[in-house]
Amino acid sequence: MKAWLLATLDTTVRWYVFDPEAAERPLPFELVDELDLARVPAFESKDAAKLVAQAMGLKTWRYVRL
Repeated sequence: MKAWLLATLDTTVRWYVFDPEAAERPLPFELVDELDLARVPAFESKDAAKLVAQAMGLKTWRYVRL
C-alpha cells in the first residue's frame, strides 16, 4: 500500500505528529525526529495529506511516499 506522510522542508527531515480527527483548527501538532508509524499519520493520497496540512495551518511541507 502506498502512503503519504507530511514532513518538514529542513535539511534534516522532521515528522508531523497530530490527530487528523481533532476538531480544533488549526490542528495542534508536534515535530519528532524519528519516524514512528504508530504516531505519524499516513494518508492514501497527496490530496488528503494536503487538506490536513492546510488544516494544520502549514504554509510549506514535504510529501514523503512510503
